[in-house]
Amino acid sequence: VCCTQAAAGAQRLHGFSRGEQTRHVILWWRLQRCYLMYCALFAALTLFLLVWNVVQVVDISWRLSDRRHYIWEDALEVVVALLLSLETCLTLQVLGASIFFHNYWCLLDLAVTALTLASAGYSLSLLVLHPSDSGSCARGSAALLALRFALQPARLLVVCAGIFRARRLQRDIDETSIDFGRLEPAAGA
Repeated sequence: VCCTQAAAGAQRLHGFSRGEQTRHVILWWRLQRCYLMYCALFAALTLFLLVWNVVQVVDISWRLSDRRHYIWEDALEVVVALLLSLETCLTLQVLGASIFFHNYWCLLDLAVTALTLASAGYSLSLLVLHPSDSGSCARGSAALLALRFALQPARLLVVCAGIFRARRLQRDIDETSIDFGRLEPAAGA
């Protein structure tokens, strides 16, 4: 339903540039209640991975080289990295490079996303190099495991900050009455 409404909204913007249409669709999506549900699910997934890893490393007395990996855990790491990358790219598209690269929160998002992609690359290598593993096996680089462990609270912070920004945007829009369908394209667009 949301995608159909977004496509219909983009068609109403036929006089606008492709970039403006894209920004409109992204902002429209972020103003929907279902976006908050998506963000909450994303935060829950990130929190689950954080708690799971804390339990795992406490169980092995913080000896990361003894840490066991599970196929489902590596797959979830890849999913989190893809979702975080998507959110960061969408924010860059909405704000534009000039604003994005001068905002400290956006730079934190970008740094966390880049490190998360490195962690996902590690997870992907485990999934590809050892696809027949049925449950777990002791393997991996302690440095990359330490990076993943340190990243998880930062990822949770970034995801929760995204929820806060989306909710604030929704609340601000609820207080403002603008019909974007009636706006005229800018001159030269």
